[in-house]
Amino acid sequence: MSERTSELDELHEAATKCIRCGFCLEACPTFVLTGRETESPRGRIYLVRSAIEGEVRWDEDVSLPLESCLGCRACETACPSGVKYGQIFEGARATLTGLSRKQGLAERAKRAMLSTVSDTRKMRFLANLGEFLPSRKIPRFLGRLVSRGEEPEARIPEPERREWPHGRTFATTSSAYFLEGCAMDALFGRTNAATRFLLRRHGVEPISLRRVCCGALHLHAGEQSEARERAKRLISECRQPIPVITNSAGCGSAMKEYGHLLAHEPSWSESAKAFAARVRDISEFIAGIGFQPPDSGQRIRVAYHDACHLAHGQGVRSQPRDLLRAIPGVELVELQESDRCCGSAGVYNLTHPGLARKLLDRKWQFIERSRVDAVVTGNPGCLAWIRQAAEERGSHVRVVHTARFLAESYLSEDEREALAD
Repeated sequence: MSERTSELDELHEAATKCIRCGFCLEACPTFVLTGRETESPRGRIYLVRSAIEGEVRWDEDVSLPLESCLGCRACETACPSGVKYGQIFEGARATLTGLSRKQGLAERAKRAMLSTVSDTRKMRFLANLGEFLPSRKIPRFLGRLVSRGEEPEARIPEPERREWPHGRTFATTSSAYFLEGCAMDALFGRTNAATRFLLRRHGVEPISLRRVCCGALHLHAGEQSEARERAKRLISECRQPIPVITNSAGCGSAMKEYGHLLAHEPSWSESAKAFAARVRDISEFIAGIGFQPPDSGQRIRVAYHDACHLAHGQGVRSQPRDLLRAIPGVELVELQESDRCCGSAGVYNLTHPGLARKLLDRKWQFIERSRVDAVVTGNPGCLAWIRQAAEERGSHVRVVHTARFLAESYLSEDEREALAD
């Protein structure tokens, strides 16, 4: 039996576990917006199963419904049968990629886009180029090419400055790898600096992993072969048996599932499982070792937005909230639909700008109602997309990463003002 046949058999077995109960429907952002069965988890799983059984065609019947999926995995949280939709989704997209014979402009543009956003230097070049574009908007012809004709909505985010207050040293008694990331390193340099500060503040010396991509975007886009190669490179970089920290929810979710990704490669399967067991989101890690909150703080109302791959992909929900509540002066306001996708979803706001915009507007509506001073979240895509909503509306609401918010709580008011982007 070939590896491809074995993977299809596993995909079929996973799909047959769906009992079509419908609990996933109201959890699915695309179904809520469109009301179409084919744009629900239940409908997509049925199409995948039918394609494997030869009842429908992958390219004609399954492709578009899968492309419209955000991959947010909210359906996994809602499912009473424990269906692993994320693995079905990624496996089906990989199958479609393998079967595709079309190399049109849209497909080439999509691959070029993946190559750009997963490379720190290319991403930084694009971000700097955005300074010369009207409102930092992606050129219309490029956006329409990637989105198959829709008007592009996303802007190229303005990179954070990288400076962080110096002069403070902390005794460290342990160490951990810290994945600097692709988008995080290129666009959120100050957030990465804050993450390093936060780790040292808690006695952990970060060993920075720079210009190493975890393959998350490739995995979600169906480029499993490339995702596997990047996973192997990252595992090889992390030889010491110490924690591997990430501040990107999408990266963390993919890295925690390396065991599944490399399950069919005997020389890698065990090391992949061991590596995955060491991966921790920064909020999960700090909560686990014992958060040491500052003695005092400013009075501020804060809402927390659950990044999909942190809440649904990793099950990390309470830890960020507990950390925020522990900071003196913070009033944590529970955001309505806090774990509903904001529409960023990796590159979804580029490939499906119309649906992504509707989800962003819905998210911002609930943020406005909450009357908060800041929105905190743990993923670069969410940060950039929700920040764009705030900027478009001229809102005073600050959108900030969890790690940066925690790190800034130790700084003086003058230091925080000096860090304003």
